[in-house]
Amino acid sequence: MAIHKALVMCLGLPLFLFPGAWAQGHVPPGCSQGLNPLYYNLCDRSGAWGIVLEAVAGAGIVTTFVLTIILVASLPFVQDTKKRSLLGTQVFFLLGTLGLFCLVFACVVKPDFSTCASRRFLFGVLFAICFSCLAAHVFALNFLA
Repeated sequence: MAIHKALVMCLGLPLFLFPGAWAQGHVPPGCSQGLNPLYYNLCDRSGAWGIVLEAVAGAGIVTTFVLTIILVASLPFVQDTKKRSLLGTQVFFLLGTLGLFCLVFACVVKPDFSTCASRRFLFGVLFAICFSCLAAHVFALNFLA
């Protein structure tokens, strides 16, 4: 019986040292008690990478939104019709970039069936949008020059 207890202690002790093995009752500092454990990375102050990534993504969202508004507001001031036709692809590229910045929040939360499915689908779609807008812009710039 003593060997059984020693074996359980040797094999079970490392499990308690890993943060992922803690019970669901452990709430990281910075998170509230009623929060779903899926979202602990968004508010955990001991692992600040999630908060830093949120801040960078938030700054990217705001910057992309401001650039889109500026680009759309400059539409009446573009006189050349060839240059005006490029604004659509530029706005669509900025909207794809905005979607990629928003998708960062789905990557910070813990993997779940719904978040994994949305990440796989939206990464492909949003990168395809951005790549196709860049390719269309390159071809249009070749015709301008």
